[in-house]
Amino acid sequence: MWKNILSYLKENKKYAILSPILISIEAVGGILVPFLMGKLVDEGVATGNMQAVWKYGGYMALVVLIALTLALFTVRISAKAAIGLSKNLRQAYFDKIQRFSFSTIDRFSTGSLVTRVTTDITFIQNAFFLMIRIAFRAPVILILSMFMVFSISPMLGIVFIILIPSTYLFVILMMRVVMKFFTKLFRKIDKMNVRVQEKLTGIRVVKTFVRETYESETFEEIAEDVMKTQKKAEKFIVYLEPLGQVVGYAVALFAIWGGGLQLLHGHISAGELTSFISYSSFILMSSIMIMMAFGQIIMAYAPIRRVTQVLDQEPEVKDESHLLEHKVEKGAVEFVDVCFAYDAQKHLGDGLDESLFKKKKRKRKLKKSIEYKKENQAFTKLSDAEDEGLKASLKEELKNMVLENDDLPKDPCQEIEKEGLYGSSKLVLKNINLRIEEGETVGIIGSTGSGKSTLAQLIPRLYQPKKGKVLIDGIDVNEYKVKNLRLGVSMVLQKNVLFAGTIKENLLLGNEDATDEEIKDACIKAQADNFIESFEKGYDTVLEQGASNLSGGQKQRLCIARSLLRKPKILILDDSTSAVDMSTEAKIRKALKDSYQKTTLIIIAQRISSVVDADKIIVMNNGEIDAIGKHDDLIKSNQIYKDVYSSQMEGTLNA
Repeated sequence: MWKNILSYLKENKKYAILSPILISIEAVGGILVPFLMGKLVDEGVATGNMQAVWKYGGYMALVVLIALTLALFTVRISAKAAIGLSKNLRQAYFDKIQRFSFSTIDRFSTGSLVTRVTTDITFIQNAFFLMIRIAFRAPVILILSMFMVFSISPMLGIVFIILIPSTYLFVILMMRVVMKFFTKLFRKIDKMNVRVQEKLTGIRVVKTFVRETYESETFEEIAEDVMKTQKKAEKFIVYLEPLGQVVGYAVALFAIWGGGLQLLHGHISAGELTSFISYSSFILMSSIMIMMAFGQIIMAYAPIRRVTQVLDQEPEVKDESHLLEHKVEKGAVEFVDVCFAYDAQKHLGDGLDESLFKKKKRKRKLKKSIEYKKENQAFTKLSDAEDEGLKASLKEELKNMVLENDDLPKDPCQEIEKEGLYGSSKLVLKNINLRIEEGETVGIIGSTGSGKSTLAQLIPRLYQPKKGKVLIDGIDVNEYKVKNLRLGVSMVLQKNVLFAGTIKENLLLGNEDATDEEIKDACIKAQADNFIESFEKGYDTVLEQGASNLSGGQKQRLCIARSLLRKPKILILDDSTSAVDMSTEAKIRKALKDSYQKTTLIIIAQRISSVVDADKIIVMNNGEIDAIGKHDDLIKSNQIYKDVYSSQMEGTLNA
């Protein structure tokens, strides 16, 4: 997984390569200091030779100065590499999410995605910084110090070889336990972030129902749970420090005792004893640093899995290399045997578990292999049978079995409805066959959950149909480049999303090259110009996050104006005037009809008044087209439409 992450170093790769090289040179310089110190003691202090003292003292000062300079430089370039890695990771992560289809986005919680791009990548950055500094410096110091210890006293060196690996083994076993707690911790942080985001977004609802105390208490429980899990995880890491100190004191005592004995017996000199004690401390410190680096790298495993899970997601909607520069020229739409179901395995989880979808896939393969075995057994029985009556019976049994397991049923939606196939849930759209002509105004009516919005979202490829085709101007939407397709198809979604910034900035999302005149004209048609001009700063009025300083109807009209700026060939309004009064809605419809006669207009609505003047009205029921016709015809021929119309008229009269 680190290999995948390190591929995002890109322009910072030179720093990541140069840093370990310079760090290794710095480490060699550090190793020379005790050696020179030993020489200074033996050849200078012990003999009273001041020339040797100045000589080796000067060498030591020069080595320390070079090592310090290298250390400062390597810290700088290591930080540059680590920060550059996190920047590239975040950019790649954000770019990948931008390319996700609606179905892929549905599989992640927003809180989890935010945690991954912030906390997780910061964790990876810190682990990488330690890796390129400590994970290279410490082993070099350890190996060279061990070599120097062996050169001074092979007997004492053997003791170190036994002592150090046993410490590492203990740390590795401890880290395996720690990983479980950190995995739990990241899950609980996800849960906490989701809760915070959800409640802050819906703070007005919380206040409306006077739930502040309850939400505070609930959050306190979640925060307490995170704290307890973090304590358990950090507890093992904290144990490393006292463990290091115990090992350090043991090494120091051993170095002084063992080295002293060697000195008394004349096996080493006083200078060599001084060097030996220094190298012993180097071995100790490098061992502790390796433990820390190893711990960080191990703990980074969970964040890396979570981040790479997003980075490795293949967008369902993407441009293939063979695509031509088709553009939406007319706006005719056709659905051919279209079936659609949302993925049953909606959430991809937190990136810390194996995909449940893979388990389902294996289960399906097993089930299929069992079915094939049954077929083979039936064929064997048939070939061995001699009695004509038995043969006829076996033939009928085999025929039914093959039909039951046929992978290409006549009904294009049949196999999607089989339990678990493609990881799909209940069909939302079934066998949709529909043609909308260029410039037509089409209304879509149906109860909640009948598939109205899903049907419309297949046109700009916000979702991909499981079966069948969606054609625009006779060309499969999959043959259009996504950008060209969505430049020709503009959709105002049910949820009106406006961003923090000015009204003008939000409108320019529809067409960044739009002039002020074009912006005003679109707002006039969407009946938004009057309320915009009533603001002190007009089109430069700053919207708060989520446009909370606008009413629902004002948001809807701005979203319609934004879509009109795109000058699309197909305009889809998905219940986009539900918060607008009927008089204003009628003005919007008239403006669209007068100014966009060649634009195909698809209106999804709950109110029949919104679609009454449409060229044709589609009645949806349980994912199927129940009827198509004009208002007057449907009133007479379709019971669903008649019931909806009667209930709305009754409500209007009673009001």
